[in-house]
Amino acid sequence: MPQASANPLRGCLALLLYTVNTVFWTSLLFLVAIPKLAIPVRACQRFFARLSVALANCWICVNNFNLRLVNRVRWEFQGLAGLKKDAWYLLVANHQSWMDILVLQKAMLGRVPFLRFFIKKSLIWMPLLGQAWWVMDFPFLARHSKEQLKKNPSLAKKDLKAISKACEKFKMLPTTVMVFAEGSRVTAAKRALQESPYAHLLKPKVGGIARTLKTMGGHLDAVLNVTVAYPQGVKGFWEFICSKHQTVRVRVENVSLGSLPFLQGQGKGGGNAQVQEWLNGLWQDKDRLLGEMQS
Repeated sequence: MPQASANPLRGCLALLLYTVNTVFWTSLLFLVAIPKLAIPVRACQRFFARLSVALANCWICVNNFNLRLVNRVRWEFQGLAGLKKDAWYLLVANHQSWMDILVLQKAMLGRVPFLRFFIKKSLIWMPLLGQAWWVMDFPFLARHSKEQLKKNPSLAKKDLKAISKACEKFKMLPTTVMVFAEGSRVTAAKRALQESPYAHLLKPKVGGIARTLKTMGGHLDAVLNVTVAYPQGVKGFWEFICSKHQTVRVRVENVSLGSLPFLQGQGKGGGNAQVQEWLNGLWQDKDRLLGEMQS
């Protein structure tokens, strides 16, 4: 397997292409947002939502071309057969790098509905990207610390309400709700701080997943358990786009809702404890699989 070679000039070219592509498509998204906000009619909202998704998919297509042209990534995908573009999915994935989003967009484009994920509220101020995510109805969460939640437990309810509100909008069109269950990119320091029982992962958090299941259980067709691995080592965004001849592995497990006992056949999410127990088992299997994929 060729080793990834880092070259800052390659990184600068890739960054320029990403920037130009982002400016172009977000500008069109902002134009669509004007009538979308001005005309609160459901049929019009649905039309502009479809138009926004079409523009965002074009944005992703050009990003994928950029990856192929400049970085020449070797993609290894498994488990993509049988996915549908007109379904509703909850996608649960591990989180190692900022590249994870580009990787999952590459793997899933044209195979499942548009990916929407939970975002830290502070990122709404990220130039262009933050505003584009807002236009696309991505849910922004405050992500309060444990100390803040201890002082004011009601803060947690605000994030849950934001998730529920976003999920209600997602029912309008087929959607893939993507959740990084760890809530943060994994590092050795974070694993040690958490005293994580996993060799490659942080402890999974249940809140966003449980609330999505509760709000959208009747609409969801399946849960997609996705594992992303970088056999040549996890890289940050800049390091990744400076490199060439890399391998990225993505494995997808299509989990039937009927196999989740806590849904009780009613399309409703179970209690957090039940979902957490299922998620812990999922994470144990993912940890073993990730070790195999990275070797």
